[in-house]
Amino acid sequence: MCDINDESDIISCSGSRHSDADYIDERAILALEDLVSEPGPKPQPEPERVLEPEPEPVLEPEPVLEPEPEPVLESVPEAVSSSRDDKNNSGSYHSLSKRIKIDESDDPEHKRQQDDDLDLNPSSSLKSVNKNLKPSLENLNIALQYDVCAKLQESRISLCIDCSKKKKSSKMDKKFCRFLNFRKVRVMPDGTVKAIGFLKENDTLNKGDESVFQPLEPTNANLNIADSLYILDHIGDHFCKLWQKEMQTISKLRNEGIELAKRNIIPNVREMCDTCATTIFNVHYICGECGFIMCVDCVQERGALIRGIKVTCMYRKCRNAEKLVPCYIIPSDIFKDLVRKMHEIRTFHKQIQNCECTEFEKYDATLDTPRRRKVEKPKTAADRAIKKFQSRWKVCKSIIIQKLAVKLDYSIWTPEYFEQKFGDVNVDLVNCMTNNKIKGRKMRIFWQGFENSMRRMKDFFNRPMILKIKDWPPNDDFAKILPSHYEHWLSLLPVSKYTLREGTLNMASSLPKSFVPPDLGPKMYNAYGVTEFPSKATTNVHIDISDAVNILMYVHSFTGEEGERVAAEVNSIIKTNRISFAEQRVFQPKSATPAAIWHIWHPNDAEKIRQILWPVAKAQPKFKNVKDPIHDQCFYLDRSLRHRLLLSHNIKTTTILQRMGQAVFIPAGAPHQVQNLNNCVKVAEDFVSPENIGNCLGLLNEFRRLPKSHANHADKLQIKNVLYHSVKDCCSVLLKNENEMVETAP
Repeated sequence: MCDINDESDIISCSGSRHSDADYIDERAILALEDLVSEPGPKPQPEPERVLEPEPEPVLEPEPVLEPEPEPVLESVPEAVSSSRDDKNNSGSYHSLSKRIKIDESDDPEHKRQQDDDLDLNPSSSLKSVNKNLKPSLENLNIALQYDVCAKLQESRISLCIDCSKKKKSSKMDKKFCRFLNFRKVRVMPDGTVKAIGFLKENDTLNKGDESVFQPLEPTNANLNIADSLYILDHIGDHFCKLWQKEMQTISKLRNEGIELAKRNIIPNVREMCDTCATTIFNVHYICGECGFIMCVDCVQERGALIRGIKVTCMYRKCRNAEKLVPCYIIPSDIFKDLVRKMHEIRTFHKQIQNCECTEFEKYDATLDTPRRRKVEKPKTAADRAIKKFQSRWKVCKSIIIQKLAVKLDYSIWTPEYFEQKFGDVNVDLVNCMTNNKIKGRKMRIFWQGFENSMRRMKDFFNRPMILKIKDWPPNDDFAKILPSHYEHWLSLLPVSKYTLREGTLNMASSLPKSFVPPDLGPKMYNAYGVTEFPSKATTNVHIDISDAVNILMYVHSFTGEEGERVAAEVNSIIKTNRISFAEQRVFQPKSATPAAIWHIWHPNDAEKIRQILWPVAKAQPKFKNVKDPIHDQCFYLDRSLRHRLLLSHNIKTTTILQRMGQAVFIPAGAPHQVQNLNNCVKVAEDFVSPENIGNCLGLLNEFRRLPKSHANHADKLQIKNVLYHSVKDCCSVLLKNENEMVETAP
């Protein structure tokens, strides 16, 4: 990994103010003069995942599929989507069944997956019950449902959504069901099974493993004391607020005499709300007839305020139309104990706590008492550089790190390589001028036009298309498809504590192995230059729910007359963006080819940008179906719109000129757009930093309100699970080293 090794390598530049055109806000340029590989364990590539097709739902009409495009014409655009720079977290979830199970070859984000080896028999008293459920004295025992209800279809129980879809499928033997280890059953004398309720908190049948929620052993073995304290300092208040919200819901239910059912996690299964596709974290509701799942927010937003109102599930009209059953996953005592321990640790280390809870002791900054823990100053140049990086990152300022090209082997990122190795692979191309998707084309079509504009696909008016391939490979692990490229990518990654999959400050690394991991990349983003159309973008303005780092791996510029024309257009765009020659030299030596222009705004500016874009959307009929002008990714803020943003709201734009071998860091929640000046090959990876966890939680609520067809509708990041287990791991490390902390006290 390439990491910052000297504080002097970080240069902060204040943008010049002008009366028109662009306005350049503060910029951070981290120059890497010497690349030092950071020691540490080498992350193992994740296993390749292969998608398993979903069976069609039984009681919902088939979706209308779009026709395949003609060889030259574009297809009808799909639902607009939001993505990180030059990329989109692809993949969708079934609109009705949101439970996902993986095995070693499946994609964790997009398909339900199976695991035949999972032990699903919770009661030893029923282990001898055969598949025919022959009556015996032993079968009169009560136990949790020990098999999928599809296998018990002749019994006196209703089928869950998943089992009803698989009733006539060859996959009925798969051990997967929404009521598995949750619904209580009694085997009757005639051999049938009768449902008699659901698992409760203090039920003796509960065999769930609660240790996964307790601070016993950290998931990330590399997590240390310093990083644990740093993480808690930034996410502690958010975690306490999450706990308060969960406890308020539980308290309201219990005050009304409603007993919650207890649901245990199933390894490698991600429960999702069937309405908004948000990952189920703790408290939720489930239909007792068919297993339809709803999160608390969806139930409350639809008027079912848990006050005795009967709610029929949204999948089908159940026979009894009984109430939705409120459930929880994390035992309240374990949750509260973790919150208590977190407060005690933060108070011991005198961290300022701004949470609203009153149940726990907090550090009072007005008391002038000696610190119990020594504050160690950065000892090395690399430590000082990281501190300076964090000082900008925690206030959501974009950062560029340059001179990674010293170790960049661009020969393995050439169009010739990908055309030869992946030329016959089918991909979806996107026309940057219209944002329309051209489905199922051979990848060689794109690469043949990458360095020869005459071989590019033509549009309806016989003009060469400006194409891009984003988020590739869409469903497979980059490390499996391109192992040598992945190793090279790892050697270039700066600030590896944040950017590595197993980085100690990458909170996604805290998810237990039994949870479905989010697909954070890396992914490739390849696109032609758009200098012929200065008011168009390679990637329109959008917001990502996670932090991201984007490295430019390869740039191609034309030669001859076409090269002269493109160079003139590039210089004109650079001049329009008011990037001075002095600033260009700071970014990279003048000889390096300018590749892409980035415009980035602070997360707090998002609503003001919407106010600028809504009138534009309403004035043009083609934007009549826009739900959100940023999340729908259909606008590029050109010079006039950026100028209007400054005059109306005093919002300045951070402008970055990216060249080959440079990495751009974009904070979660920061609106940004990209305009390629030349043909580019980029690789980007997402991560979850403690500094921006608040932005992630805010965007989660925005994304769940998007239409179901929207690419950002599903909660792919599982940010609440990430938050909980990050706190758990930090407390685990700090509690284990309690003696060491005491010894450091003066």
